Amino acid sequence: MGNECGCGCDGANKVNVEWTVPSIKCQGCADKLKDFLEGVKGIKFVGVELEKKLVSLNYNTTRFSEEQVRETLLQAGFAVAA
Repeated sequence: MGNECGCGCDGANKVNVEWTVPSIKCQGCADKLKDFLEGVKGIKFVGVELEKKLVSLNYNTTRFSEEQVRETLLQAGFAVAA
């Protein structure tokens, strides 16, 4: 099976990002965002830090570009800070 990670890629197509998301105001916001992103195929890890308003993601670059991941956050109602 080699270096496959379970999604069909070889692990080399994964990227980690951290973005500030100012509209995370409470634990409900953090939970909503995390639940939404965990349901998106191709996103392997989601971490949300309420106090820092920070979202950490690990996603498959063969499925998404960075811009598409940002658009996915917008669909959930949360914009990434510029």
